[in-house]
Amino acid sequence: QGLINSGRQRVDGLQDRLRMAAQHGLALRLAHLQAARARLLSLSPLATLERGYALVSWQEDGRIVRSVQQARPGVALRVRVADGEFPARAEEPTRVAKVV
Repeated sequence: QGLINSGRQRVDGLQDRLRMAAQHGLALRLAHLQAARARLLSLSPLATLERGYALVSWQEDGRIVRSVQQARPGVALRVRVADGEFPARAEEPTRVAKVV
């Protein structure tokens, strides 16, 4: 009887350790997954739009406008912001100095 009780206690202890190890492993994996998700979201172009930036493309073919030299007066554009997009039309471009 004493040997059986001792065996049961040992099995119970091992089950508890196994359960705790599994929970710890899952918590660790969840933390890694959440950190990876946060890094991925911070690199998303949409996160940039959320900070107030806009993405300007040519309405005609969707190519991104990268320079004022591309925006000839009268050219139809699309402006993408965090919550949608809207049409725009280029006027006379103004060059500004790059901030370093």
